[in-house]
Amino acid sequence: MYILQKNEKISSFTDMPVSLERKYGEEKIIKKVIPVKQNEKNHIYTILNAVPFSSQAPSAQWSDPIYQDGCEEAVMIMAMAWVSGRSSLSKEFVEREIKKLTDFEIQQKNFGLDVSSEGVVDMLREYFHIKSANIVYDVQAEDIVNAIYDQNIVIVPVDGTKLKNPHFTLLGPEKHMILIVGYDPEKKEFITHDPGTRSGKEYRYPEQILFQSIRNYPSGYHLPNLGVKKVMIVVGKV
Repeated sequence: MYILQKNEKISSFTDMPVSLERKYGEEKIIKKVIPVKQNEKNHIYTILNAVPFSSQAPSAQWSDPIYQDGCEEAVMIMAMAWVSGRSSLSKEFVEREIKKLTDFEIQQKNFGLDVSSEGVVDMLREYFHIKSANIVYDVQAEDIVNAIYDQNIVIVPVDGTKLKNPHFTLLGPEKHMILIVGYDPEKKEFITHDPGTRSGKEYRYPEQILFQSIRNYPSGYHLPNLGVKKVMIVVGKV
């Protein structure tokens, strides 16, 4: 984690290899609501976690449904990289892992191309063995900010059409997931890794625009959303 002054640049850190070869046991995944620790101090510095970035279509294969709908897999891979200490993600690695994740989700979990927040937590815990991943319901914008300042990264499901990202095709994806890696309190902007565009590294969204776009969606094949549920997935290193 880095706390930045204005115009301060991030220093690199050592790359550490990590294996994704796992044995898939029958561990029961418990989805729980956890309290978000409130920070009594004012957030006066921009905070930015050094998380490797990749789009969900590293070779611009946007017409392929696996990569067109690969936002959940991409954010999981980025979260895994941060937890394990990786400093970069190659195109070949991300493409291979998105395909493996999608196959596992469909064949073993029956999720479909869309994966809900609950499904993402399930995968982070079972597939990647990241036990520090937890889902929090009924969140406010300040809860997300506090989670970031508590040295976590945060995954949120969003309606991408409400993000007003000029890099999206047409209005953007209705079902989308992004990774929040930092926050700028002066500009009131979340700093994100948005896998839905090759320009998504450290992409900034105004706090209220991003918060208003958050809504959970069901796993499956483009099933309709049933109401607006404000959720976040908090991922820590421990």
